[in-house]
Order: sequence, then C-alpha cells, then structure tokens
Amino acid sequence: MGETARFQETLRKLAMIDEAFVRDQTGLGLDPAGSRALAAGATDDEIADMLLVIAPITGLGRVVCAAPDVAAALGYDISAALEDPDDQ
Repeated sequence: MGETARFQETLRKLAMIDEAFVRDQTGLGLDPAGSRALAAGATDDEIADMLLVIAPITGLGRVVCAAPDVAAALGYDISAALEDPDDQ
C-alpha cells in the first residue's frame, strides 16, 4: 500500500467499524500519549494512526464517529470511498 493511501485505508476501516483491523494495529510503535501525532506538522498517517491508538481508551464507537470528520479535515472523501472502495 502506498504511503499516501495508508491513512485513507485506516480511516475507511474505522468508518466501517472493522474491529479486527483495530485489534491488529496494536503494535504500531506510536507513543502512548500520542503527542507525536498531535504535534504541529503531524502527517496524515500519524493523525489516522492516532485514532487507532486512542480507540481502546475512548471506545471504538467514538473513534468511528470521529473518522469521517478527520477524513474531511484531511481532504479525503470517505463517503465516496465507502461507496466505491475499488476506486480508492
């Protein structure tokens, strides 16, 4: 998967409530407080990864609800991606 597509895949999987995907991402190697992803200049991938990191703490439902807004903030049309995942 290309570097630019990784954050899109993460956001799409979260929006689909893919619990297995979230469980599989526990070894991301991100700092637990998430300060790196929230710091100024965070990459799209770091921001999407932050949602995975906080999911066990805040609950998957809250992260799933946040994923479309985060995607929009990153300029990614998650609604279109969910309608036609092969196009992404």
